[in-house]
Amino acid sequence: MDLTSGADGNIWFLENVSLADSPTIQAMLLGSITPSGTIKQVPVEIDRGSVRSPSQWDELKGAIAAGPDGNLWFMQHDGQIGRITPEGVITRFQVPGQTAQELPIITKGSDGNLWFSAPPGKIGRITPDGIGMLLPLPAQTQVGGLAAAPDGHIWFLNAAETRTGPVWWVHIGRLTV
Repeated sequence: MDLTSGADGNIWFLENVSLADSPTIQAMLLGSITPSGTIKQVPVEIDRGSVRSPSQWDELKGAIAAGPDGNLWFMQHDGQIGRITPEGVITRFQVPGQTAQELPIITKGSDGNLWFSAPPGKIGRITPDGIGMLLPLPAQTQVGGLAAAPDGHIWFLNAAETRTGPVWWVHIGRLTV
């Protein structure tokens, strides 16, 4: 799924697991591992879908990033953005216009905000206070990767469909913040 180092010195990660013995319940867990190897996990998303075998599960995709505020920020496949404090308090934010993401991505920008994948033609920004907004990109741009440069630019990969159907990262774009 995804991992990042936190301000607390631990490595934080997201992973998919099945819950209990039922093939209908799948969860995305947020976990941390200390340098000495102690692991803690909490569920952040649960899918109580129809009966299917583990090989038929659609992964609950998510992304995680260390925020400029000392908290960890994560993005769920449904488009919700969450913040977890070092004490383990989770707060979720819904950004107006944000929808489910095939490939959720979130990263810390050099401007003190977090940047994330958004519906085609948009990119999202959320402040450490949880105020989010979507910003326009060229039409049909589908964010497939994000990186924040120290000079204040946000770089992104643009996905496009080829004639045969698979998605390829075909353009690199830059947003000045």
